[in-house]
Amino acid sequence: MDYKQAPLDQKNIYAIRNDIDENQGDLFWNHYSQLEDHWKNMEFDQVKSSLESLYAILTAKSIGFNLKDSAIQDTSIVDFFLNSINNCLSITTDFSLVNILDLFMRVLIKVVIHSQVALEIMISKHPLQLFGVLLIHKVTEIRKDSITLTQLILSKETSENEINYIIPFIIGKLHDGKDQYPEILDSLLPIINFFCQNCQIRYIEKYILPILDIILELMNSEYYFLYCMNCLKIISKLQNQNFNIFELKHDLFTKIINIIEDTKSQDFYHLVFQFIGSSLYYYGAQCQKEICEHIERILKLFISLSFEKNKDKDSTIIIIVSNLIVEDHGIVGLLLIENVLKAIFNYLDHTSYNIRNEAIYLVWNMIFCGTSDQVNRILACDFLFEHLVESLNKTEVKFMNFVLKTLNKIFVIKGYKNYGDDKQVDIFVITLSHLYNETSSQEINELIESTTLLSMFPNE
Repeated sequence: MDYKQAPLDQKNIYAIRNDIDENQGDLFWNHYSQLEDHWKNMEFDQVKSSLESLYAILTAKSIGFNLKDSAIQDTSIVDFFLNSINNCLSITTDFSLVNILDLFMRVLIKVVIHSQVALEIMISKHPLQLFGVLLIHKVTEIRKDSITLTQLILSKETSENEINYIIPFIIGKLHDGKDQYPEILDSLLPIINFFCQNCQIRYIEKYILPILDIILELMNSEYYFLYCMNCLKIISKLQNQNFNIFELKHDLFTKIINIIEDTKSQDFYHLVFQFIGSSLYYYGAQCQKEICEHIERILKLFISLSFEKNKDKDSTIIIIVSNLIVEDHGIVGLLLIENVLKAIFNYLDHTSYNIRNEAIYLVWNMIFCGTSDQVNRILACDFLFEHLVESLNKTEVKFMNFVLKTLNKIFVIKGYKNYGDDKQVDIFVITLSHLYNETSSQEINELIESTTLLSMFPNE
């Protein structure tokens, strides 16, 4: 069960923000002094009000003062907040202090963000044992606060001791409770993700195998669908750091690739495509064979996704097919070529330049790398020329360059030398002739001139 806290008094916070001006630099420390007194006297309503005041000041758009290093040190504000957070946990076993605990953590977050000295003091106190308890708190907001504080600590190069505590702590919690508290423990994975993206390679190398082991555990667990998204994000970060998942944890590599065979896992396909794409990029020859075992599914998804009008989709699946064709010329069977080409031209109609660019580049690879039978089948598709002509209406010069190179390759293959040799190709030549004579773009004209096409233009 995930407990919910009462909302903060936003009216109080907004009112205080409106009162802040650059002449009220002492306001923060006045409220802090009051907070110390109220907390000492266990006046919890006043404590909550003082914390809201501090939070309002620290989150105002324009703050008329700095948290001076001397004031941070003289007031021992960091020690006070850490001790107060710890006391909130020990004072009561119920949730009567949840709002106050949350506010203590929120204000502490803002203080250490505003002051590098405060952050260094907090790290020196080794608070991760305290934050570790809060990472698995039943209240979502408390967990989020603790995650933020933990990531702030991990962002510092001096935090080796903290890393050596928190990463094994998280891995242990995931191992022991993955099937008992999945929603709570899933919220720990972003810390691993942050660690893999931001910490030094030598630290990641130390924990790479335990991290991969626990990810495989989670992806084989009863709550696979809950953990999978964050697990794949971590794997993506590790691959970007040049860790070879294929070698380090081959069972995990296979598990991830197999996700695209599961129709219930469509929410994860885009991350799996990114994984496949980066695997081909970094270790193409090594993992090519295993990826190609799924080529029928990859091509099926490539074709089906081409019909989606989702503006947010990326070009990864196109790049995957393109790279597979370069490495294995016969990967697209003759019977599938026409459907693949139709999908390509769906991608050519997309609003994204990157998607259109990768689609025309795929045509180029199919023609340049294909077998003679494949190329003949491609050129026999009547709609190929029609769609390429339509794509010439796009104004991006780089995109136009790929189109013209592809057309030039077609002309060479077909042995086209003179206007009138081929009716289909004549349509292109006429279109290009009009484009050359009517466009105001010098770059586009220079592109046309750089091909062999200009000499083929018919005399008007």
